Amino acid sequence: MTYSMDKEDDAVIEYFSGKVGNFLDIGAIEGKYISNTWLLSQKGWGGVLVEPNYGCIADLIANYKGNDKVRILNAAVAGNHRISTFWACIADRSVSTMVKEIQDVGIAKGNERASASLIHVATVTVKNIHDAFPMQFDFVNIDAEGVSMEILESFSPSDIGCSCVCVEISCEDDRLRAEAWMTKHGWHRYRKTIENYIMVKA
Repeated sequence: MTYSMDKEDDAVIEYFSGKVGNFLDIGAIEGKYISNTWLLSQKGWGGVLVEPNYGCIADLIANYKGNDKVRILNAAVAGNHRISTFWACIADRSVSTMVKEIQDVGIAKGNERASASLIHVATVTVKNIHDAFPMQFDFVNIDAEGVSMEILESFSPSDIGCSCVCVEISCEDDRLRAEAWMTKHGWHRYRKTIENYIMVKA
């Protein structure tokens, strides 16, 4: 059974071929809904789930209650430290964003983002997370609505022991930046889905 939007979790499990490791899930929502890591956790993986939306945290904690292999971090992730705007959407928690332009487009279209509440969040980096939770992150999932590429470009996979990344691709610029990141680190694309690239170490 898949929990991902387009069977990304199946592709990741296929790539790791039975290995049980650790993941870093940036933008975990409540841990199960369109999740690329829930199935991994059910197969024994551990890791860190990161989510800034206050409306998700209670459900995220409840879904992972009793799983001592997983840590939950209530924070926003970016390429640097800053105080950022954050539109926390409860109607559809998957569309919360730190990016005003994305929020404005949603309001103009009259979608769920129109009901979002503006708050401010402090950001942490992937390095901060790895320093706080010093484990090998074999798989990194990045779904951060407008800042996914900023996060991807902010770390070297070798520094955290990563061999597979799934990142949200929302426009042509994202695609080009993901391709450049793969070239820089000697990686290649393993699978392309509707909204994501799954990239792996060559």
